[in-house]
Amino acid sequence: MDAFGVFAIDTCLPGFPRIARDLGTTIGPVHINLAMFLLGLAIDQFLGGTLIDHVAQLTPLLAC
Repeated sequence: MDAFGVFAIDTCLPGFPRIARDLGTTIGPVHINLAMFLLGLAIDQFLGGTLIDHVAQLTPLLAC
């Protein structure tokens, strides 16, 4: 999961001017696109890592 953020930045960042030109916009909205991707990735890592790990450890303890 950690590699997806780095991969997204490394592959998208050099293409930002071309993406903005093709979409007929400025660089700003293209930056927001990457920021929203990274925000979603962070939320997924929090929910998929911390909370599920807590539940997975807590359930067997409660069953005993």
